[in-house]
Amino acid sequence: MKFRAYAAALPIAAVAITAASALAGCGTDSTSSSPSRVSTDAPLSTVVSMITSPPNSPDQSQPISASGTASDTPTNSGIVPPTLPPGHGVGASAFTGNWQRHESRLTLNAHRTGSILIGANAVDGETWSLTWQPVGRGITITIGTQTDKSGAGLDGYLSHGQVVTGELGTDSTNTMVLRTHGTGTNNSETLSWCSSTYGSSPECGA
Repeated sequence: MKFRAYAAALPIAAVAITAASALAGCGTDSTSSSPSRVSTDAPLSTVVSMITSPPNSPDQSQPISASGTASDTPTNSGIVPPTLPPGHGVGASAFTGNWQRHESRLTLNAHRTGSILIGANAVDGETWSLTWQPVGRGITITIGTQTDKSGAGLDGYLSHGQVVTGELGTDSTNTMVLRTHGTGTNNSETLSWCSSTYGSSPECGA
């Protein structure tokens, strides 16, 4: 719109300059014995400046709304996600690290590998490798291969390819724990794991 205003003003400026020049040239009349002086209310430069000056326009640095007024809303604004409860939606880093329960340990590394040690008692137990990945607000763990066995082992408690899911939650004392589902010979056991980051919980055993 600004360029159209300039284009429309230029012909008017040209006419104004021509008219003003013609009037200035009429200072004397060759057919009259006395000079004729043309009186104007403003100098020529002021007249030209008034005609050629572009009209005022709104600040183009601000977005214009449909009503034609400047808007304070950024053009790249998006929907701000709601704040979620502690332990939910905070990313994979909330699960990364060492988790313990009675006679057992679960390690989740940042590069999505880890290990799980399940101890039936102080003598019998097994250690397996694993991979894991965040899924929604929780994680999915896939059991890999057995890397260690002590005593009689666990007799099929864990197996290669077994899928275990997990999510963060709080116990009765409001302590954050990791609860896993899918261990056991029939893949139906739920275990609670504690981390030094959040503190101990009765759910994790002695």
